[in-house]
Amino acid sequence: VNSGKVVFKINGKTVKDSNGKVIYAKVINNQVSVEYTLPANMKAGTYNITAVLTSSEYGRLEDVKTLTVES
Repeated sequence: VNSGKVVFKINGKTVKDSNGKVIYAKVINNQVSVEYTLPANMKAGTYNITAVLTSSEYGRLEDVKTLTVES
């Protein structure tokens, strides 16, 4: 996969930068990379992280994993 972009969601809420803009990651050689600092007010617990790919070749694909935040 070398086309499309990925957006990430935490518990269904799209990840945005400090200016409120959605953070996208371009797909390059089957990989995406993004730096994101979890908000300081994020409490310990388990969260769903969703990666959503949008691409003209593949349409919309998504995968969900679990993130555990410890205090």
